Amino acid sequence: MRLDLLLLAVPLLSTSAALAQNVTATASASTQLNVGILVGSLIDDDTRPAGTDLTPGVSLFVSGTAVDFSGSLVTATASADFSLATVGRVTTYTIVESASVTGGFSAAVVGHETLLVLNSAQAVSGLLTADFVGDLPTCQIDVGNDGGIDWTASSALESWQLPVSFSGSLEVRVITGIGASGLSSLNVDHTLTLTFEDQSASCTQRNGSGVNPVACTCQTLPVIGTNWEIAVAPGPNTLATLAFASPAPIPGVNVGFGELLIDPAVVDLPGNGTHTAVLANDPAFLGVEFAVQGLRVDVNGGSLELQLTDAQDAVVGL
Repeated sequence: MRLDLLLLAVPLLSTSAALAQNVTATASASTQLNVGILVGSLIDDDTRPAGTDLTPGVSLFVSGTAVDFSGSLVTATASADFSLATVGRVTTYTIVESASVTGGFSAAVVGHETLLVLNSAQAVSGLLTADFVGDLPTCQIDVGNDGGIDWTASSALESWQLPVSFSGSLEVRVITGIGASGLSSLNVDHTLTLTFEDQSASCTQRNGSGVNPVACTCQTLPVIGTNWEIAVAPGPNTLATLAFASPAPIPGVNVGFGELLIDPAVVDLPGNGTHTAVLANDPAFLGVEFAVQGLRVDVNGGSLELQLTDAQDAVVGL
């Protein structure tokens, strides 16, 4: 069976803990972070200096009351919250900003320039997505791959996607803010969600308790629209090799001729020594995970013996 038919038959699987993450991320303040309230003059503010680490999350909040020039009592609040999380192969950076004015003339100011940095020791490809929801926003997103010297792409307020590839680091500069004022009442809020999904093809070697011979390797990565090649190295008495693909890895189970490392619901990959899987050229399969394990058929004293090998946990990608 061709592996593209297998992929049509299995669900999109969630990221397995056994699979290595290619990308790590940090976020920091490029300039001073600031939220403030003015009723004629500044009555309250909350700031963080440039360089503040936003990776663990940071929240700024101010509230206050004052009498405006007309004698009206004004109540105002302003806030900004930053959060960064990586789950599996998806990194999400979120900025939530809001300002509220009631009772008279006041102004609330929220302004930030922050920097999201994606890091990878190997070449990665993926999709950078910006989703902006809210009122009267100020938003600019710039992407650079040379330490921010030259910004190679930008987006304004609407939702936006950009395919990116990089090795080392990729910097994303994010400028957001609110300038809100009102004579009676005003509520302004917006949320920016910036997401990077690592869509790189990958293979991760796995060998249970280590009793199986290390012989199964990815000669090429599982890239959509290609013939993916998996090698199963023969031993000195090997007559033939086989390779099997399964939608799920399992802990090692001793079956008498080694440890089974993949779910028994398998399809065989054609070949001997080198085994080929035809991957469908369909972006819907990006991120699909499966496992491959080799099997040797050996001749020992005139008898045939089976020997399972190590396994490769694979992610279909670019």
